[in-house]
Amino acid sequence: MNRSRVSGIVAEMAGKDDEKRQRIVDAATALFSRYGYKRTSIEQLASEAQLAKPTIYSYFDGKDAIFRAAIQSFCDAVLLAAENASRKDGPMEKRVTDMLVAKFTRYFELVQSSPHAAELIGSHGMLGQDIVERTDERFLRLLAATIEKDRALHP
Repeated sequence: MNRSRVSGIVAEMAGKDDEKRQRIVDAATALFSRYGYKRTSIEQLASEAQLAKPTIYSYFDGKDAIFRAAIQSFCDAVLLAAENASRKDGPMEKRVTDMLVAKFTRYFELVQSSPHAAELIGSHGMLGQDIVERTDERFLRLLAATIEKDRALHP
């Protein structure tokens, strides 16, 4: 088998791994929102993701790791939306407003959609506090860069 073919097979397998991992994270996000952290089990996650329980454990060490991955996925989506808003054409005020809406609307929707928001943000939110803090730092740097770029273009 030539090197090119092997590279193609490895890339295809990696894509399938990413897809399964994302299915687990998506299922976890839905279940944590629906049932809270305490009442969500690995069995439920496996069922929701339509994967076997051992498959879940082949991607994650346990529920804490899955919870952190769900937080990371949420934060990545917030940052992506904010980055897209920062690149739009138009006045800086509109871009900054859109960036703030991208961040805070997503947080608000998450909190409002779950009767378990207090549990998820409170004691179990500590599991992902470092992720949220890094995301906030990146968001603030993006916000500052957007404003500075506009100031440089329009002194």
